[in-house]
Amino acid sequence: MTGRFAMLGGFVLLLGAWWWSSRTPPEKEAPAPSKTMLGLAEDDVHSLRIQWQDKEPVVLRRNGTYWTLPNWNNYPADQTYANVLFRTLLTMPWGEVVSVPENKDAYGLSPAKRQVDLYNAQGSPVGSLLVGNPVGDYRTAFVRLPGSSRVRRVKADLIPSLSRISWARRSVWRLSESLIHSVTAAGFNNDFVVQREQEGGQWQLHGPVVQTLNDAFFTELLPFLIHPKAGNVIFEPEADFPVHASLRLKTSLTEMVLELGDLDGEIIQVRYADEPVIYQFSPRIRQLVARAVTTEISGDGR
Repeated sequence: MTGRFAMLGGFVLLLGAWWWSSRTPPEKEAPAPSKTMLGLAEDDVHSLRIQWQDKEPVVLRRNGTYWTLPNWNNYPADQTYANVLFRTLLTMPWGEVVSVPENKDAYGLSPAKRQVDLYNAQGSPVGSLLVGNPVGDYRTAFVRLPGSSRVRRVKADLIPSLSRISWARRSVWRLSESLIHSVTAAGFNNDFVVQREQEGGQWQLHGPVVQTLNDAFFTELLPFLIHPKAGNVIFEPEADFPVHASLRLKTSLTEMVLELGDLDGEIIQVRYADEPVIYQFSPRIRQLVARAVTTEISGDGR
């Protein structure tokens, strides 16, 4: 009898020990890595610094969803380009780790051909990415995190996003045609003044010489003046800029003037107001003005 109680007591003790051990919480696992490589949220990043091996770095600063170039007197950045790069960096996956080749530069990361540094609102660094060579269709790239030896193949639009000719806004302005009351071309071979009549809204030429308003004024020149967009923009706040010609628009509220430099070059430099940049246009501007209006030559050659 005593033996049975002893066996029963031992069984109860074992059962209790098992129950107590089952109550002990398991050892915590290491936290899983973030779903994205940089592991950053939108509010973590307020500026980007892009570096290349062969050109000057570019700094982009964000205020809400609006981006500027602080090193260009806060001139507006190209909002589409800046936002595409921003979203690409935030959503970039971890990708696939690749083997290290004998040629250390095979991936374009020794040294890196491109580097993007990310900063918070206080200007402190919160992340960095080294970007090397493209893969295949340029929608994939080799990348590496600073301090890591692991090279990854990542499917993200990094190469297109980091290959912009200019990060500056290239649009001088954008208007509705209905706001334009007159267009004046001066300094060209066929200067003219075209005004919209208040009654009926018809466009009429005004001036001392006989001229004909061509269809190209409506199909080519007006669309250009509604939204003049340069091929490139350069930061030249103090550059000497001799004006050779101008295109002047009057609206009900203001007057807007494009000041053009030498008209004979392959690139026509343009200034607008007191902006710290020079807009670079193709010689197409000359052609637009020439086709818009025909000036009749009088019998005495004038």
